Amino acid sequence: MENCLQHVMTFPEACKRWRLGESTLRKAALSGRFLENEARKSEKTWLVTRAGMERLYGKELLKNFKKSVDKVTLT
Repeated sequence: MENCLQHVMTFPEACKRWRLGESTLRKAALSGRFLENEARKSEKTWLVTRAGMERLYGKELLKNFKKSVDKVTLT
C-alpha cells in the first residue's frame, strides 16, 4: 500500500526541489493555476502535490541534479 503523503509537500520543499521562488508558487496558487486537488492552504502552510508541480513546472529538478552529480567522478 502506497503512502499518499509521499506525494504532498510544503511550498518551501517544492521550491527547493524545483528551484523556484516561494512567491512563484503562491502567485500560481492564488491565480488558480493549480487545480483544486493540487494545492491548498492548511492554516498558514501551503501544500502542493507532486502531480501539480509536474503539470506546471515539469519533472523535479533536484532529483535530476542528484543523478547527474552521481555520474561525475572526481579526480
